[in-house]
Amino acid sequence: MDSSRDYDFLFGYEESYGYLAGTHARDKDAVVSSLLICEMVAEAKANGKTHLDVMEEIYSTYGYYRDALDRFTLKGKDGLERILL
Repeated sequence: MDSSRDYDFLFGYEESYGYLAGTHARDKDAVVSSLLICEMVAEAKANGKTHLDVMEEIYSTYGYYRDALDRFTLKGKDGLERILL
């Protein structure tokens, strides 16, 4: 833990599938997210459920959310002019 802070870091992520849980690493990657998924599935199985059962419980409590990312490439002089508008 970083003792210069008056809080505990719990979890961070970015849109490119990088996840960081806890303070043992300073970089986000898919390895951490894979571990979190394995832990989630093991916990569900220990409780006689599937990971889908748990996700449906979360959705029924908090609702569904859809996120999307659009990407546009604007090339050349015309593209630059559109960007600067």
